[in-house]
Amino acid sequence: QRVKDPQVWASTMRAAGEHRRAAGAVGDPLLLHDPDHPGHVLAVVAFTDEAAAQAWRSRPGGRDQMLAAGVDLESVEVSVLQGIPK
Repeated sequence: QRVKDPQVWASTMRAAGEHRRAAGAVGDPLLLHDPDHPGHVLAVVAFTDEAAAQAWRSRPGGRDQMLAAGVDLESVEVSVLQGIPK
């Protein structure tokens, strides 16, 4: 996704950690940026299950939080992935 300022976005993501964990997130998100394309970022957030991830994604106020973090909403791509068993 694209953001106005990766540092603002990352700070906002980190600040929401307690709320994410209460909603089923596991640990801290992995926050990445593309050094060749300023403003292109990726967050990998693990949840206990798909239902928890979907509930977090559609939570009330989530859109407003993303806008406050400078996220270009049209650039957001969400994927629910699962680990590959050993």
